[in-house]
Amino acid sequence: MIISIANKLSAPKVQSDAFMCSIMEDSNTIIASVMTPQQDLLVANSEINESAISFFIKDLIANKTNLSGIVAENAFADMFCKKWSVETGDKSKLFRRERAYELRRFNDIKSSNGQMRLAVCNDIDQMTEWVVDFCNEINEPIAVDGAKQLVETKIVNKEIFVWFDREIVSMCGVDRETQHGKAIKFVFTPPKNREKGYATSCVFHLCQRILYGGKLFCSLIADLDNQASNSIYKKIGFDPVLDLLHYKFN
Repeated sequence: MIISIANKLSAPKVQSDAFMCSIMEDSNTIIASVMTPQQDLLVANSEINESAISFFIKDLIANKTNLSGIVAENAFADMFCKKWSVETGDKSKLFRRERAYELRRFNDIKSSNGQMRLAVCNDIDQMTEWVVDFCNEINEPIAVDGAKQLVETKIVNKEIFVWFDREIVSMCGVDRETQHGKAIKFVFTPPKNREKGYATSCVFHLCQRILYGGKLFCSLIADLDNQASNSIYKKIGFDPVLDLLHYKFN
């Protein structure tokens, strides 16, 4: 995730007030982090080093970093939040338990009726409505104008797909591309179309497209409390890599 965000920030004409920081010890990077505007701090760590976490927090405070939340590996996130609360007085609240998955080989599954296709301009209104619904379901609301702009960008970049069965019934998209992989995102099926295998089929065929296109793996982040989505990913062949905690600070 951090590599893909860094890739986006380094692209021509991209300007952002992103915060990026790494903590090193004996020439080894033990903490790497990035935070883009209106997003929470994303952290990767190679070990749980209490003194490094304390050093990191003091640096954040010294630079008056406005920290609204953090996403990190479970033990790191817990320790960081305890120390952050002691140093700042901010209280932390668990927002979501997450699991990072990776797929390098997919299982052979039977597709539902229909087929996958790229979303096109005629789908913008429907896709916008679904992105708004998706964001509401994951408790990260988005304005309609913002959702429409996101959909239009994804369609231009050929990064959003739909499952078509006489009408569009489900969607999924790609995000966070690196040299070796792509992430799956915006997996959504409206309630009336659920439990028919549409999301499973759409994600399966998108993963096929990514791996057959030359990438080594697909990845995604799932809400651990959403049993339906986790079962879909496991059925397709995704393997759990890492559990994460997403905390918010008041």
